[in-house]
Formats: sequence, C-alpha cells, structure tokens
Amino acid sequence: MTIFTGFSQAATTLYSSDFSAISGANSITGWTYGGDVGGSVFRSTTAFDNFDLGSGVYGGDGVKGDGSIVFNTGDGVAGNEYWTYTLSGTATEGDIYNLLGAAFNGNSSHNSTFTIGLYNVTDDRVLVTSANLGGSRTGLVDENINPFFNFDLNYTVGTEDVGDVFQIRVIENLNNTARDPFFDNIAVTVASAPEPSRQMLAMIALLAGLFHRRRSC
Repeated sequence: MTIFTGFSQAATTLYSSDFSAISGANSITGWTYGGDVGGSVFRSTTAFDNFDLGSGVYGGDGVKGDGSIVFNTGDGVAGNEYWTYTLSGTATEGDIYNLLGAAFNGNSSHNSTFTIGLYNVTDDRVLVTSANLGGSRTGLVDENINPFFNFDLNYTVGTEDVGDVFQIRVIENLNNTARDPFFDNIAVTVASAPEPSRQMLAMIALLAGLFHRRRSC
C-alpha cells in the first residue's frame, strides 16, 4: 500500500536568453560590466556558435550563428573583470536555483578561461560557481569545430539567503585583453520549496498518533 507520493515542485524561469535578438527577450539586455577599466558587453553574430556535432547538428542551443554574448575584457589582470545580470525577486528558503547554458571560445585569439556562477548581492558572497571553463580551442570560428563548455549548477537557498538578491556572474581568469568569453545561451530557473502532499501529511499524523499511543501505554 502506498502511503505517500512524495513532493511536488513548480519551476519558474527567472532568466533565459539565447542572444538571438538585438533587444528585449533573447538579447543581452540587463547585462553589465563590473570590472576595473575598459571592458564591455556586446552581442556577436560573427563569432558563430557553430560547433558541428555531425550531420548538421550543432551544440549549445542547437542553432548555428543565431548570436552570442561577448564579455569583452578591458585590462590584463586575471580575475579583475566580471559581468553580471541581476535576477528579479528575492530568495525564499528551500528554493532550488538552477543555472545552465553553454559557452565557447570564439577563435584563435579568444581561447579565454572563465567561470560562471550565482552571487548573493545583498551579502556580497559567492553561492555556487563552475570550475574554470574554456582555455582551449581546436580551430578558427568558421571551421565549425570549437567545442562548447556546458555548465549546470544548482543552489538551495538557506536561511542566511532569505530576502536577498541574486546575480548571475561571469569572471575572466586570464591576464590578456584579447581573451573574451563567448556565451551561446544562459538560463536560470527556480523550483519552489517542496511541500508535502496530503498523503505525506496523513502519514506524519498517523506516526504522531502511534507515538502518542505508545507513550500512553
């Protein structure tokens, strides 16, 4: 006999872009540069997101040349530049944030090393981050052979995060102004804190009743 069915969760998309548009949805709107000097953000349609997986199937969002976001470096100090997108709303305890997407190196002069993660703006604290991505390439951009670097990160909101504001944050890790990270697509979803089903609540009540009965004997 099944006493409970487990948990139910509803996922909400807080951010999603494949950078295929100039403005509005699926664009670079909302991204800002937070480094020292000279850096910027722009959309590229010349550095194609075109890694060919065979038979005309492409990596990333699966669309060749629809655009990417370029995090343009401005100085030569490793780790000194970052780019951010501030998520709407505030954190609720138990919610599970998922950050996923794909990045790539544009060509021979853009084999950068970088990380992406979630950042707590309110507390000035890194929540979760990828390992170093990038750092390699196998050819020029128009040869359809540069690999994607996929990321898929999860973070569960704790009591210390309640009511805080979160950001997506990309950090470059090479001391070269020509090492610009390219991102094909980025998305953040949040799943509501799990709530027990009615069967689970019934089971808890049953166990509590049995415990009380044993103590009364």
